[in-house]
Amino acid sequence: MIQRIQSIFLLFSSLFLLGLIYFLPVLKGVDNSFVLISTELPIIKIIIFGSSCLSFFAIFQFKKTHIQRLIIAFVNFTIGIALILIVFIYREDKDIALGLWSFLVPFITLKLASFFIKKDERLIRSSDRIR
Repeated sequence: MIQRIQSIFLLFSSLFLLGLIYFLPVLKGVDNSFVLISTELPIIKIIIFGSSCLSFFAIFQFKKTHIQRLIIAFVNFTIGIALILIVFIYREDKDIALGLWSFLVPFITLKLASFFIKKDERLIRSSDRIR
């Protein structure tokens, strides 16, 4: 069902990823100028926007929990790729800002969603054994 706790975690992850694109600076230059993903990192913007859309799409896959968990794993992988690209390729001589540390929030919420999906699967299997 859509009203389960993992749906809230998936929605929060999706919204936070969108906020990460447009509002939180990920890098800080030497002249204290901030680098937003939406303005200066177009490839990262596409990757994170796609991850946000997939995270939102996973909410509606509640009947197919194995697909939902696969989507969550893929979203975690793409967020990790985006983080690695920012740190090792785009960073150059810039410092890390708050937005780069904020990549941890979607990771944590997606891990929590995956945990609650597993918990629901175990509950369903145990109720099938009782019948």
